[in-house]
Amino acid sequence: FQLDLSKKNIGAIGAIIECTNLLQIDLSRNNLMSITGIERLVQIRILNLAHNKINNVSVLGALVDL
Repeated sequence: FQLDLSKKNIGAIGAIIECTNLLQIDLSRNNLMSITGIERLVQIRILNLAHNKINNVSVLGALVDL
């Protein structure tokens, strides 16, 4: 499954982390400052976080198939 949420003025990951079957997600060009919780998307293969205000990406280390 894939989800395009680019340019949606999103400020928090929120319920997206419940979509555990996602393989691809585009969260580019939003207002994200934190991606805590995104490590729950263990099946994710493609993740676009460009043009956000994220200050810590350490949680991405848990996504071994990214």
